[in-house]
Amino acid sequence: QLRIAGLWGLMARTQFYVTGLREMLIRAHVAEDGRLRFRPVYPDMVWADAPVDAPEQPRTVHEYRLRHIDGHGPEPVWTVDVLSVADPEAPVYRVHLLTGGGTLGEDISGATLGGDFSGEAYPYRRADGRPVLPYVLYHAVRPGDRLWDPYAIQEVVDGSLDMAVFSAFVAHSFRDSSWPQRYVVNLEVDAAEVVETQNGRRSEVVTDPASLLRFRSARDTEDAGQPMVGQFQAGADVEKMQGVLESMTARLAVSMGVPPSDLQRMTSTARSGAAIALTNEGKRTAQRRAAVSMRDSDERLVALSAILLNRYLGFPAGAGFPESGYQVRYKELPLSPDERRARREDVLALLAAGLMTQAEAYQEMHPGLSFEVAERRVRE
Repeated sequence: QLRIAGLWGLMARTQFYVTGLREMLIRAHVAEDGRLRFRPVYPDMVWADAPVDAPEQPRTVHEYRLRHIDGHGPEPVWTVDVLSVADPEAPVYRVHLLTGGGTLGEDISGATLGGDFSGEAYPYRRADGRPVLPYVLYHAVRPGDRLWDPYAIQEVVDGSLDMAVFSAFVAHSFRDSSWPQRYVVNLEVDAAEVVETQNGRRSEVVTDPASLLRFRSARDTEDAGQPMVGQFQAGADVEKMQGVLESMTARLAVSMGVPPSDLQRMTSTARSGAAIALTNEGKRTAQRRAAVSMRDSDERLVALSAILLNRYLGFPAGAGFPESGYQVRYKELPLSPDERRARREDVLALLAAGLMTQAEAYQEMHPGLSFEVAERRVRE
């Protein structure tokens, strides 16, 4: 079901936003055709509350959404999905209109949901009857003591915006001031042709590298001064500007936790420019770092999906999909032949020296496996 719903493809885009916005929510539901659906929910469209002893996952969510409501004109209106499990004995699921002052207005659950699904009618429950929210909150870094952490790495966000502005400056300099400006004093082009245009008349002369351009004195008087031909140098050195921009971009990457040793400059032709890329091992390190904060929410989302499917399909307690105990395994970037050989030789050397067990060696050769699974496979 998760594969058919395209969850993991959606999560690649979601993680991108989680990194930049620091938090994102995913709302899961079962469509009328019995298939799971997942919808990203951006944090600026949510008000949420969390319990004091578990501040990382919400117990109340107000999601602001645009809807077309019969009787409220042809234009969409702002509504609020109100869901709460703060009181497990009286969970809430309603939809309200949003007033001009930002408060909850008329209850329109009947028009949007087909009825009031609060209290005993609350649809999102575990097999034992405990209510759950159909949302899972993702954190870029688990704060531990709060629900939202929007101002973390704010300097990196500001720096990224600066890089966009500076890139525009480089493009402007390349287009408008990357060549010398030539000038003449007391001279004019000889044999220029007068051309009629929409804006009047102008003098022009066609030149090419093989032609000889003739000038004549602009003033035929004794005090006209000496004719001069010269040029100003280019107004900007685009190559140096690009080098400074790349250096600043690299410092931003380091601020995001990328080790300087993992920044690899790949210079190429002037047509494609210069790029900064992470080495494969650096990418794997970034994957493992992201997995620490994403794993808990991913496992919550898989468990939530099982709960929603079980209730939709009507499975009794103890039947259907397990509603807990899921483990998510992330696949790392594949090793190159040289990397595989180096890792294999290192593991074999540690085994021969007695510094590693066979289970540890198996786990090292198969990243992402838990030690218990590796130990079981070695026994088998």
